[in-house]
Amino acid sequence: MTQDMAVAIGWLEQHPPAYAVVVVIGLVLVAWLANWMTKHILLRGLRRLLSAVVVANDLELTPLRVVSRLSNVVPALVLMLGIRAVPALPAALVPWSRTCRAPSSC
Repeated sequence: MTQDMAVAIGWLEQHPPAYAVVVVIGLVLVAWLANWMTKHILLRGLRRLLSAVVVANDLELTPLRVVSRLSNVVPALVLMLGIRAVPALPAALVPWSRTCRAPSSC
């Protein structure tokens, strides 16, 4: 199995556009998984926790709408940080250099 993986990676390294497409598809899948986990696991647990609190019976007082909207940040962060892993990407598509750790330090 590892030998097959090495052969596949070797073939992809010889074909940079195909390698970039495979990495982008993987990155999108990871972002989708992070979004699903955030929405279904984190928010569901938060709803259960807040429903256990007496004050949370009033839906006006629960901050779930804000937390639900803030949970959209997770897939955006995955895409923003993962875009650096895409090989042979034009510099115009990456907002900062691959050697920088944060945009403010460039």
